[in-house]
Amino acid sequence: MRRYRKSATLAAARGAERLQRITQELNNQARETAGLEAEDRHSSARELLEREQMERWRALEDEAFRPFRPAYADDDWPVLLKATTPSLLRAAHLAPHSAA
Repeated sequence: MRRYRKSATLAAARGAERLQRITQELNNQARETAGLEAEDRHSSARELLEREQMERWRALEDEAFRPFRPAYADDDWPVLLKATTPSLLRAAHLAPHSAA
């Protein structure tokens, strides 16, 4: 009987230690998951801000280069503008102000 009590006590102690380790591991995983979720929310907010800034920059760029936009190719004007911007800027600086 004494042996049984001793082994039962040891088994209960081991079980309690194991339960404590499992609980600690689950708590660590929960903290890590919460941290990752917070990081994901932060990075998506950062990406949204960057996207909004890019949209604002494109709108400003569109407004600034509107005089250089070809009237015949509204869909292709960014590609054409990129290819011809240096020559357009040189022409704008060299052209008289009265020319349209």
